[in-house]
Amino acid sequence: PSIDNDAVNGVYVSGKIENPKTDFAIFRAGKGDSKIADTAYLDSAGYFSVLIEITEEGFGSFYHGNERSSMFFVPGDSIALTINTNEFDETIAYEGIGAAVNNYLAKKYLIEEEMQLTREELYSMDLLPFLAKIDSSKEALTNNLNKYRAQEPNASQYLIAKEESEILYGWAYKKLSYPNTHISYTGRDSVDLGEEYDNYLAELSLDDSTLFKTTRSYSSFLSEYFEIETNKAINSDSNLRGGIVRLKAKLKMAKVLFETQDIINDLLNRSMKMHIQYEGTSNLEELFGEFTNIITNEEYKTKLRKLYDQWKYLGEGSDAPAFSYPNIEGDTVNLEGFKGKYIYVDVWATWCGPCIRELPFLEKLQEEYAGKNIVFISISIDKDQNSWEQMVAEKEMKGVQLIANKGWKAAICDAYAINSIPRFLLIDREGKIISARAERPSGKIGEVLGSLEDISG
Repeated sequence: PSIDNDAVNGVYVSGKIENPKTDFAIFRAGKGDSKIADTAYLDSAGYFSVLIEITEEGFGSFYHGNERSSMFFVPGDSIALTINTNEFDETIAYEGIGAAVNNYLAKKYLIEEEMQLTREELYSMDLLPFLAKIDSSKEALTNNLNKYRAQEPNASQYLIAKEESEILYGWAYKKLSYPNTHISYTGRDSVDLGEEYDNYLAELSLDDSTLFKTTRSYSSFLSEYFEIETNKAINSDSNLRGGIVRLKAKLKMAKVLFETQDIINDLLNRSMKMHIQYEGTSNLEELFGEFTNIITNEEYKTKLRKLYDQWKYLGEGSDAPAFSYPNIEGDTVNLEGFKGKYIYVDVWATWCGPCIRELPFLEKLQEEYAGKNIVFISISIDKDQNSWEQMVAEKEMKGVQLIANKGWKAAICDAYAINSIPRFLLIDREGKIISARAERPSGKIGEVLGSLEDISG
């Protein structure tokens, strides 16, 4: 249908999907709190149309079935999209006002897909083939961008600048990561890079807060650069080794490497957050104070303090926060009821792929410790109780099956500082925490359980 573009406060998208997987497609646009999602319903022939109400240009996405494609939306555009799901990436095409930039992005994806290797394949390469690979990928992506820019002299300068940065720092991240990652994958002691390998760093911006906020590959690059420079400092100073001392090294290196406070804030916030989540808060009070004095972002400070306070009470020997949830029969089950037994808790959900992959290992663990002084409790945070009941039945899941059914707002998530799943907890016979981030069933939990006193009953 025709449309008056000047009267539209948004982007009009219409099109046809051949061999549709579902009867709808989803378009997402905007950023942060202003991000919106619009659903376009297909008619019986696969046609659809939707008005995406946005007020400024920006990146977005098109979703259908389990496939997605990046898009770029400019208010006033009217885009016609066609696709055959049998060859999703190869057939997606755009016409109309706003078509050129989206055809550029579709072509970019095909180039990336064609050049792509697994991480292990790429970083296991010897130096010269590796450099040839990342250089040719960078060249192909740059040529595609230059071709689009030549065709569209009035192209969005925001998009052009962002794409240039993504290409450059995506390449730089791979080059920066190569030495350590190559050694890790190949088992070699070292790799001879030659004297000029690091010369490329002189051509890059190493302290740009705008790029850090807007360009994913720059953020990844700078984070890796920070880690590598911290490792160099640690290797040259034996006083900087160990968990907490590593944090001290990061505090020092952040101030040495960067002048931009936003970057210092972000890198130190990530470092402290990761340490607390994986190492706990033991002996951390003084250094935590130093970090929060250097960090000027009040939101980061508030969240770090909350995380610190949570984990302070989740250390080994602390009282395990109580929980009480219904089982599959609807009866309420309390943590208190298992006193006298060791307790291994799996916090999971039916929609969580890594959680599902752990289930066979958990089942094997349960069989190995059947009849011993340990109980296995699985707590689902699914909001959809039917999905949970169906999976418990289909997979004949053993142990105590409970449901918290409030998603991330479940009380157990707050009590145990859970922001990713699966998460495993190990509690002793007195209701004290052994580990609030216990080993997974697929990991070394068997060794941990085997070392527990009187677990055999």
